[in-house]
Amino acid sequence: MRKIACHLLSKKPVSLPRAAKLMTRFTAVDNGASPVVSNYLQRVADALDLLVQFHSKSSNDGENSNRETREEFPAKETKDSCDKKTGKTKRKISNEDDDSKDRKKKRKS
Repeated sequence: MRKIACHLLSKKPVSLPRAAKLMTRFTAVDNGASPVVSNYLQRVADALDLLVQFHSKSSNDGENSNRETREEFPAKETKDSCDKKTGKTKRKISNEDDDSKDRKKKRKS
């Protein structure tokens, strides 16, 4: 393994799009890294690009994007029950809303 020498150029924070651009440029040139490390760096650059796209898309969707996401993926209900043989608590997780529960009850009757 080769040694890497470096020094800090700036303590100034860098924006996410700028960091993604720098990583993409770094992976595009021959930096002398092994194929495994080069593959890892390329994956990091791709992940940063996807994160930038996600942030730009979510900011373009408007102020209510967080509210819509919460409504789309409701919190899961948990029901605790005790196993009589072992005495351990079992937790059942349900992602059903009240309407779907009512529909299931109507189907059974």
